[in-house]
Amino acid sequence: FTHLASEESEARETARLVEEAGRKAVAVSCDIREEEQCRALVERAVAELGRIDILVNNAAYQMSQPDGIGAITTEQFDRVMRTNLYGMFWLSKMVLPHMPKGGCIINSASVQAYK
Repeated sequence: FTHLASEESEARETARLVEEAGRKAVAVSCDIREEEQCRALVERAVAELGRIDILVNNAAYQMSQPDGIGAITTEQFDRVMRTNLYGMFWLSKMVLPHMPKGGCIINSASVQAYK
């Protein structure tokens, strides 16, 4: 699973719980806004696990602007698109060659998509 570098302690705890349940956990710090980091993540997952049965795209960035769309900066918009769409696209595209028949990609959306 991936996490931001700032979430290292949470990732260690999650990995501990997964391993305590008898499964293998590989926690990787990754910024999915960067295509090459997505590629390195998939390569590492395949190297460590042999294949990818399920991909869950759950990363999201959101911010609210009380003044509406006019207050959203280009930098904020770019961060939302790169996190919420580009990362999901790159990871989905990159895992397909490593996914067996019957594999699954699950994409989740932020509550902001409905507001």
